[in-house]
Amino acid sequence: MSRGILLFTAGWCEHCKVITPLLEAMYGKGMINFKKVNVDYDADTVSRYNVKSVPTIILTDLQGNEISRKNGSGLSENDIMAWYNG
Repeated sequence: MSRGILLFTAGWCEHCKVITPLLEAMYGKGMINFKKVNVDYDADTVSRYNVKSVPTIILTDLQGNEISRKNGSGLSENDIMAWYNG
């Protein structure tokens, strides 16, 4: 896999509690590369990617360069895979 997903999340974010388990399950099945970034504890990464809201999901190459981003939690597994592989 030559891509990865960064999920910018926070413990207080209700929408994050919807998308996080889906991405974790997809990662567990080996479908995606995935890392969570807690916006309350990782200000440097939040600033680097100019994240303004949560959940923000950023598709990157393996060097961390942004390819694309999505906001919100209304994505299905099929939506994520089409975006990830697109």
